[in-house]
Amino acid sequence: MNEKSRRAKARRPLFCIAWIEDRRGLRKCTLSDIAEGGAKIRLDTLEPVPDQFVLQLAADGSVVRKCRVVWRNGQDVGVAFDTPLSDQTVLLAADETNWTVE
Repeated sequence: MNEKSRRAKARRPLFCIAWIEDRRGLRKCTLSDIAEGGAKIRLDTLEPVPDQFVLQLAADGSVVRKCRVVWRNGQDVGVAFDTPLSDQTVLLAADETNWTVE
């Protein structure tokens, strides 16, 4: 079974900055795609992330989700959200005009 067939909802591709918050503080990552139940992120460094952390999805901190890592492949990490995003939040996230892209 491939990765796409295991997903309950389709992911929307995007390219924007997000932040990982763990016991060491905040660090930047790139949000590659997003769905109600999870996301794919790309780490800026090879330094691994913990199995569970908080992902800050909006620059102003208004959208955050506790995450758990479901797969790792080099600097790419797939995460599942403990609390799903609403359809509206996913659509807003996928609309790149709502993000500051570096």
